[in-house]
Amino acid sequence: MTFPPKPPADDWDEPAAGAATGLGMTTWIMLAVLAWGALLALGSFLFGGNLPMLRAAIVFGVTVAFLLVWLGALTLRQRREGEYDHEIPSSDAPDAKPR
Repeated sequence: MTFPPKPPADDWDEPAAGAATGLGMTTWIMLAVLAWGALLALGSFLFGGNLPMLRAAIVFGVTVAFLLVWLGALTLRQRREGEYDHEIPSSDAPDAKPR
């Protein structure tokens, strides 16, 4: 059984050379989306008309749900990439079992 080749390493989640916190680019983007959702929720609360608290909760809840789905997809991708990290012995390797 042969596995597909592992994709090249992606540097998006690596900390920048001068980063003090060591947070990756994806983390910063997620935090920006969360702040954007909070700002939208605040706007819908202040200018929402009827039931402003409900509108703000819906806007912020959808933003958080989006981020959770995105985080789950990234976690699933990381797990699947980890499946291919182990070395697969080739047929000419000395410790390979004969077929």
